[in-house]
Amino acid sequence: MKFYKLSGIGYPVKIHKFYILLFALCFYNIAYGQNQPITVSMKNQPLLKVFEIIEDQTEFSIAYNQTKLDVKQKVSANFVREAVSSVLNSVLKGTGFTYRQEGKHIIIIPVPAKAEAAPNNTTSTQQSIKIRGTVTDAQGEPLIGANVLVDGSKQATITDMNGEFSLEVPANSKLRVTYIGYVTQEVTVKNKTLFNIQLQEDTQTMDEVVVIGFGTQKKVNMTGAVASVNIKESLGDRPITNVSAALQGVVPGLKIESTTGTPGDDMTYNIRGTTSINGGEPLVLVNNVPMDINMIDPQDIESVSILKDAASAAIYGARAAFGVILITTKQGKKDMAPRFNYNNNFSFSKASELPQKASPLESVLAYKEMGWANDTYVDGKNITQWEGYIRDYQANPSNYPNGYIFDDQGNLFLMRENDMFADMMDNFGFMQNHSFSVSGGSQRTSYRLSLGYTGEDGILVTDKDKFDRINMSSFLSVDVNKWLTTQLDIRYANSTQNKVEQGGRNGVWGSAMYLPSYHNILPYEQDGIEYPAETSATFVRYGEPRVIKKTNLRTLGRVIISPLKGLKITGEYTYNRITEYNRMYVNKYKYIGFNFTGLLNNVENSRYALTQGFTNYNAINAFANYDFSIGKHDISIMGGYNQEESHKESQWSQRTDVLLENLPSLSGSTGTASVTDSFDEYAIRGLFYRVNYTYDGKYMFEANGRYDGTSRFPKDSRFGFFLPSPPDGCFGRSIHEEYQKLPV
Repeated sequence: MKFYKLSGIGYPVKIHKFYILLFALCFYNIAYGQNQPITVSMKNQPLLKVFEIIEDQTEFSIAYNQTKLDVKQKVSANFVREAVSSVLNSVLKGTGFTYRQEGKHIIIIPVPAKAEAAPNNTTSTQQSIKIRGTVTDAQGEPLIGANVLVDGSKQATITDMNGEFSLEVPANSKLRVTYIGYVTQEVTVKNKTLFNIQLQEDTQTMDEVVVIGFGTQKKVNMTGAVASVNIKESLGDRPITNVSAALQGVVPGLKIESTTGTPGDDMTYNIRGTTSINGGEPLVLVNNVPMDINMIDPQDIESVSILKDAASAAIYGARAAFGVILITTKQGKKDMAPRFNYNNNFSFSKASELPQKASPLESVLAYKEMGWANDTYVDGKNITQWEGYIRDYQANPSNYPNGYIFDDQGNLFLMRENDMFADMMDNFGFMQNHSFSVSGGSQRTSYRLSLGYTGEDGILVTDKDKFDRINMSSFLSVDVNKWLTTQLDIRYANSTQNKVEQGGRNGVWGSAMYLPSYHNILPYEQDGIEYPAETSATFVRYGEPRVIKKTNLRTLGRVIISPLKGLKITGEYTYNRITEYNRMYVNKYKYIGFNFTGLLNNVENSRYALTQGFTNYNAINAFANYDFSIGKHDISIMGGYNQEESHKESQWSQRTDVLLENLPSLSGSTGTASVTDSFDEYAIRGLFYRVNYTYDGKYMFEANGRYDGTSRFPKDSRFGFFLPSPPDGCFGRSIHEEYQKLPV
């Protein structure tokens, strides 16, 4: 959540759009004011849509408190060249909100409360009860991340991976359940404790145009399982570093998990549940071409579609066996003065949940119950004596300033409880995102330029776990004439990731888990020299991180020909160059072993390893879409050709016994050298088609398939024909209109 100071009042607001006209002021004389005329015509549309229209038709930006104003509530408006003030007065009527203007900004604020006698506060005296429940969609699929809040209060929670929630609420309160793309549902508690809440898809989105394979289609006419993501709502004010995090929890059936929590690490995707014995993941396409989803600035994304079933994904062949994620990026708009947009986000993070270890006393009592012979622990000390020391330490800690003691026989007794996880953690992690773009266009051209930066410092001590990424993109579209359009899209990303991997005998996280809570974490002096203890914090502080650098340069050229009404022919060529640099320096240092067992080296020999590689990727897509209608018959035909080629080379070198710690290198090492390299090359070629037929807007039929070949198989077995199941196509019946006519 971002905080802005508005006229001396500090409260959280969402800046829906913020753009500064710098160059346009030199050429245009724009009138600002509430009397600027606009045209709005809509019925039962979200209030947010009205704000977007005002911003599109004027130079105003609109700010509102998204925790208080429900911008999804439906409003109707029909104004032709009316003043902005008239439109706002109409749509805000009855919402409890009004507005004020500050320069080029319109700020939505609550209606000032009138002075009146304070009513009896009955809510505060209501008995609170703990409720739990499940939120699902119409098909019974759990909705992950659905918002469950108590109406009129700040009590709220979100559903977990199974769509379940629990919350303590007043016995007679009302719950409000919301989820992106679904109708908000209100439920009265009435002393109930168990709820099964089923949300219905928002029927207002049925006319939404969704991106599918090599084309678009109205959601209401779909027969396959396709989910679309409102990327603007999904991003909101969430502190995220990549697209994976933006999609997490916003699409039913799409499971995205982070297995490490390391800044910059990729997340795992799963659309169809169990994959294969060798694993599997969805095919991710950015503007019809495969690309690393985490090298894209989330602010550059226009739309995301998830193809879940074979009927919708068959057009991509065998690679779509585990589903498809389609991403389209933002473009400029014609006939628009230059608009400048800047977004930022700052956040702090901490580990939300860490393992809890047994205390020293609990550990020793467990050893006692295990029945060690002669009441003697594995290292020779008496367990009952150990228990006595711990109890005495708990009563008089000042008697044992070091938290341990040696008895007359030289046995060590550790007594102080230490938190290994807290010792290796920083106070908090810090993350920041910055995104700047300029877009516009003339009658025949449109353009968009963007620059983004993402920085994340992890939660471990020091700054050795961190991630930085810079994104740059440019898009240009030119209408050469009425039937020919050319487009050029260039994207560049550069990232650097530092990962903590070294960790003595058990690794960083293994040591934190393995070492007991009574293990010493303070430095210890031996032979007049102070050495660190064997802890995870020591491994983080003294070890060198792995450094991974990636660059991704992608150029997409597109030609669109429209010779006939309803016919559009598209040709695309993409070149993608990826480079990767992976460096690992395992330095050598000493520490005191567990139970003060002596001075240990983290490794026997220092070593330096370097991996460098590149990938050259080329792709050609040529396809045509033809849409036409005959009476009540609507027909859409698409067919095309796809060819891809990839060449990858990588070289790995390692050498031990590094001479200079502050300047490690292969040439600056004297030990054993190891070198290897690898090559990977493949090509894909295929023909694909899709046919859609709709009768009277109710009865639908869709058939699609692909004839695909790959160089990965022998010459005589490279091609196959891929069809959905059933292979004769998919049939559908729309009940959208009938559903709207049902009595409430």
